[in-house]
Amino acid sequence: MRESQRAGALGIRQKTPRDRETATLHLRQGDDAGAAANRRIRELLGLDAATSVYEVIFATLGPDADSDRHLSINSRSTLQVMAEFASFTDVPAADIDEGRVDLVPRSAGQQRLFAPLLHVASGDTPPKDAYAAVRYRGRWFWIDDRDLRS
Repeated sequence: MRESQRAGALGIRQKTPRDRETATLHLRQGDDAGAAANRRIRELLGLDAATSVYEVIFATLGPDADSDRHLSINSRSTLQVMAEFASFTDVPAADIDEGRVDLVPRSAGQQRLFAPLLHVASGDTPPKDAYAAVRYRGRWFWIDDRDLRS
């Protein structure tokens, strides 16, 4: 989807300004890169290749899409989002050893398929060029100012 969006071939819109819970996914004609990305999106999500507009259904329990012209999205809770972001923090080994943090290692395959959403570095000294930094329990945690993805 990121490749399609970069190629200007993907958009998501609310159906109407008042209807904030209903959206549509638009897979537009684009350059070759956009068209290839859109073909892959349709293939992976089992979407009808003959259409370019799909209704987005926000499901709370399991998939709700009843056709290949619907895209069902199961959203995460705020706690799940916070836990996911926290998993991209460089955790001091002492905090793991003392049982303050649970470290969930990712395999190389998981790293490749699901690239980190952000990177939070940590260290004993204040960072020199941080976008955001906080001191917690005597250590510094920060996002580097050059880390545009984060």
